[in-house]
Amino acid sequence: MDYSSAVREIKKKYKGLGWPSLFIKIRFFTAPYRKLEADVPRDGFIIDLGCGYGIFSNLLALLSSQREILGLELDMSKIKYADRGLGNVHFQAADITRAQIPSADCILLIHVLHHLNSYSEQEVLIRACYDKLKEGGKLIICEIDRYPWWKFILTQMADHLLYPGDRIYYRFPAELLSFLKTLQFNIQYQKSHQGTPFSHVTYVCEKRTSK
Repeated sequence: MDYSSAVREIKKKYKGLGWPSLFIKIRFFTAPYRKLEADVPRDGFIIDLGCGYGIFSNLLALLSSQREILGLELDMSKIKYADRGLGNVHFQAADITRAQIPSADCILLIHVLHHLNSYSEQEVLIRACYDKLKEGGKLIICEIDRYPWWKFILTQMADHLLYPGDRIYYRFPAELLSFLKTLQFNIQYQKSHQGTPFSHVTYVCEKRTSK
């Protein structure tokens, strides 16, 4: 199945759910899922931390039956909609800052870090992900940049609209790259905002082998 067909199928699977159905359509417009999916291994065990409604987890499962995916999400109002009947993806309600993350070939943090409670909590979680990755495994992070400035303004507006009253802990590329380099990662950094209204950036971090 190609990407466009998979997107149509995912939208069908979330049809008739009210706000989640509308959110899924918005998400495919605002998130760089096509670019992110291309960086995810086609097979192996993949963990989607903070998976929300399970949109990206289900998309990954649909695009490759060789992927086994686990989605973890704290918000019960979201994860209760995540299971759309695909056999190679499973979901659990869990606090990702406290959960025992199993060993994985790939771990995803897609639009998650800036919603944690502090910068130190971000670092603890990233270290935990590093520890649980197999050698050669990938940690894929999608976060936010200050630029383009008008897309950053739209990003802030959306975050404060969807999460009113929450403090948002954006960690911009210079600082996040500096921290990631303290771990044994080979890092590819890329701007991924093209074709979306928000200022996305992506970090593909491959755990170095001990050889």
